[in-house]
Amino acid sequence: MLKRDLSAKDRAPECNDLYADGGKYVTECNDNRCRKSSRARIQYGVPMSFALSDNVIYFHCSAAGGKRISGIRHDPNACFTVIGDTKLLPPKFATLYMSGIAYGKIEIISDDTEKQKGIEAILQKYSPDHIENGMKYIASALDKIYVLKLEIEKITGKGRKA
Repeated sequence: MLKRDLSAKDRAPECNDLYADGGKYVTECNDNRCRKSSRARIQYGVPMSFALSDNVIYFHCSAAGGKRISGIRHDPNACFTVIGDTKLLPPKFATLYMSGIAYGKIEIISDDTEKQKGIEAILQKYSPDHIENGMKYIASALDKIYVLKLEIEKITGKGRKA
C-alpha cells in the first residue's frame, strides 16, 4: 500500500481518485515506463516488471543492465509512469484513461536481504500461483540479476473517466 504520508500538496488535484485507492491502481497496473536520463541527457523510458511495497517501487532488471543501469549510476533521479483503464473514444477524438507518475531516487540494491524482498514482491505480483517454483528460481538467479528500488518522493496523476 502506498503510504498516506504523501501530502495533498505533493500531488495534482486530479490525482485524488488514484491516490485514494491507496496504491491499488499502481499495484494492479502493468502498462508502465521507468524513465531515466542517459549520460547524453536523453530521456530513456522502458517498461519493467515492478511491485509496490510500502513507499517503494521495486524493479527487476537483467544482469546485462544496459542503459538502465548506466543511467542510474549517472543520475539517480527518476520517474515511473503507469497508464491504465484506457479506452479509445473515436467519435469524441478522445481517450478514457487513468495515469500516475511517481518521482524519486532510484538505486541498485546491493543488500541481499532487501534484494530478496524486492524480487519476492515482484514474484508475488506476477506469479502468485507459482511461489514455490519462483522461490527456487530466485535462489538460483539472485546473484545474476539487478533489483532496483525507487523511493517515492512525490506522486501525481490524472485521468479522464467520461
